[in-house]
Amino acid sequence: MEELTEIQKKQIKIIVHYGEDQQLEKLVEECAELIQAIIKSKTIDDNVVEEMADVKNLLEQFELTQIRLGETIAFIVKTKVDRELGRIKQNA
Repeated sequence: MEELTEIQKKQIKIIVHYGEDQQLEKLVEECAELIQAIIKSKTIDDNVVEEMADVKNLLEQFELTQIRLGETIAFIVKTKVDRELGRIKQNA
């Protein structure tokens, strides 16, 4: 297993301190803020990037503290990417 980076250690401290329930609520809030930022700007501006970082930070907290969650997400992402590329190839 790889050694954790300093930022990963800090992310673990944060989710342990606040607890998963509170961080899930925070994730909902941050996702809503990201959606609103995208709707408002219709581009990837500084505000959208800031909100993306907030969402990514919370997602990483859960990946670090739940066994195999990161692996499961990576597998699902690969499956979805492959499926979409298959659709693109069919329509080409």
